[in-house]
Amino acid sequence: MDKFQSLILGNTDLPTYAAYFVFALIGAIISLYIKSQKRDKLSENTPYNFSLRFLFQDNLLRIVVGILLAFLAFRFGTEFVGSEVTVLSAVFIGGTTDRLAGLFQNIQDNARK
Repeated sequence: MDKFQSLILGNTDLPTYAAYFVFALIGAIISLYIKSQKRDKLSENTPYNFSLRFLFQDNLLRIVVGILLAFLAFRFGTEFVGSEVTVLSAVFIGGTTDRLAGLFQNIQDNARK
């Protein structure tokens, strides 16, 4: 079991991953909030008043994919950029995975056309 955990988590321990995810969550919430402020309030597809429930329902796929992308960035960050993941980079990763997940969603949507 230790070998499996080592393969999944690499050299980083579980508490460190948990801390990275907390800071990535902060970055993701900031990103979603900024995006929500640019929405069209008069659109039929969005509520006029801000709704946290609608925000999460409307972005569920991006949130799930963002979590997976954040894990991959934490796990393979050293191999990608040659330096260890830091708390600051975890915030950046959390803030940008939403955008990257959106790119994946656009690719998927275009593939269905």
